[in-house]
Amino acid sequence: MPNEFEKQNKTDNDFAFHTCTTCGEEKPVSDFYKEARNIKGIRNTCKTCFIKARCTPENLAKSKVYNKKRREADPRMYLYYAAKNRAKKSGVPFTITLDDIFIPKTCPVFGVVLEHGKGGHQDNSPSLDRMHPKFGYVPGNVKVICDRANRIKKDATLEEIESLVRFLTSFKRINLGNRATNVQVNVSVALTKKEHNA
Repeated sequence: MPNEFEKQNKTDNDFAFHTCTTCGEEKPVSDFYKEARNIKGIRNTCKTCFIKARCTPENLAKSKVYNKKRREADPRMYLYYAAKNRAKKSGVPFTITLDDIFIPKTCPVFGVVLEHGKGGHQDNSPSLDRMHPKFGYVPGNVKVICDRANRIKKDATLEEIESLVRFLTSFKRINLGNRATNVQVNVSVALTKKEHNA
């Protein structure tokens, strides 16, 4: 609730207040979501009441069905809005449109068939990747790959990926046959010592 000083000194910009039509409380306009259709430019219901009304079990169920249909109609929509939210949280540029998002039939990294609409993230779900993470979601810097490839890449640089590949490749060069022989020799030596001590 505004105090007397705020009421007496309020202006349209700094100390503007509005009464919520749901709870009846007078609150700062910052407590209301913007709405261009309203003559005051804000919703008549405050953010708290608006969220409570939207988060009923019935509305959540309807929203789940609606979002599923929208994803099935155009899978790019989900990738677009999910990326937009990530960009807002991380503070990176976001200037792409739906036309900048192309979902291929197979992942260009692993070659697996991309599938969507099964609920939750799967390894072969389409995922919008920033080729150069620091540049954000801008035209020419986004590519749809599978979720598995995007998780592996994440924000790694090309040099880091190459280093990881060299590291993992070095293990493939180990002769497992020789290792197994060495293990057998070590076990035999250990058993011999144990028998000798007994």
